[in-house]
Amino acid sequence: MNLRRTSALLLATTLLACSDYVSPAACAQQGEADAAASRPQRRHADRADQRSRGEHRRSARLGRLPGAPLFRPLPEDRGPLRAEEQQKLLSFIRQYMPEMHDSLKRLRQNDPAAFRERLQKAAPPLRRLRRIFERDSELGRSVIQHSENVQRLRRARRAWLASEQDHQARRAIEDLMRRTVAENVAIETAVLDDQVRELDWRRQARIAAEFERLTSSDADLAGEPPEVRNLVRHVHDAQLRGELEWVEDELWLVCAERMDREVKALQERVERLRANAAEQVDRRMKRLTSPGERGHHDGDHDRQRRRQP
Repeated sequence: MNLRRTSALLLATTLLACSDYVSPAACAQQGEADAAASRPQRRHADRADQRSRGEHRRSARLGRLPGAPLFRPLPEDRGPLRAEEQQKLLSFIRQYMPEMHDSLKRLRQNDPAAFRERLQKAAPPLRRLRRIFERDSELGRSVIQHSENVQRLRRARRAWLASEQDHQARRAIEDLMRRTVAENVAIETAVLDDQVRELDWRRQARIAAEFERLTSSDADLAGEPPEVRNLVRHVHDAQLRGELEWVEDELWLVCAERMDREVKALQERVERLRANAAEQVDRRMKRLTSPGERGHHDGDHDRQRRRQP
């Protein structure tokens, strides 16, 4: 029985090494496929051109940016990409994300404007990921492992769907998926825990940034509650009268309470994820092994990100 189980696991691992699983029925038709392999040279050239265009499209998408589903960039991570920063980010990507670096390199050669646009879009989470590596390189590698696991789960789901008639192989694939999902849940918990520590450590700087955002001359306060809008107006009026101290202190307190609520909500989320890790794995496995499911099949971190404070 152990031998049969080991054989099934080896089969599943082999299937997951491929981007798509080939069913036994398809293998039986291999002879017919080989017989039809001699086609005109023009058709081969057309296929090569299609592959080239497909690679260019994949380069433009940059794939899944490691860490992007796990956290949102902080305000200081946003902003335009500085000229001196571009090479630092590219060196960072080359060192830790070689496949993404290759995609960017091809995109830069094929479409320099699209390259600049994509790198600018990726800059905020990349800045955040660099800081994680600076504080804890092991955690940074775990973020990249999370992204690789996401792709592995997508390949595993395709293999699972295609192995409908091979129950032994399907069970082995499910075992591999469950271990991978459990690893991702653990990584997500560690990353969010690190985010709580970073937000707490940068508390004063974040309060100051929020105060500056609210009181800047071009601030958009339409989304702020009336009491905050009134307080900001009092600050501007007090600036004209030279009576800033009390009203600035009151607005500073509002900003501090806002930052503290954000950290508290994130702490509670980490605690829930840690306490309910097994239930999280079960729920994600249910989605992965539901043939009718569409959309994301790499877990529920996309939903968690929308709920993130």
